[in-house]
Amino acid sequence: ILKNLEAADLTASGNGTVPAVNPDVQMTLFEVKDDRLREELRNIEVEKLTPLEALQKLAELKEKASGGQKS
Repeated sequence: ILKNLEAADLTASGNGTVPAVNPDVQMTLFEVKDDRLREELRNIEVEKLTPLEALQKLAELKEKASGGQKS
């Protein structure tokens, strides 16, 4: 299996090949889909929040990140 993978074979049995890939492009381990959540994080003025407001904001962001499901 390792020999096939090292030879750029897609399958362990050796009956498929990996499509051409640009070697200069790094694949991401985690795909970022929460652009609105990231923008909201960027816009928080942390130094102006009280500790209680910070905890409430963190709880709000956590709920948004989990899709509105409370854990």
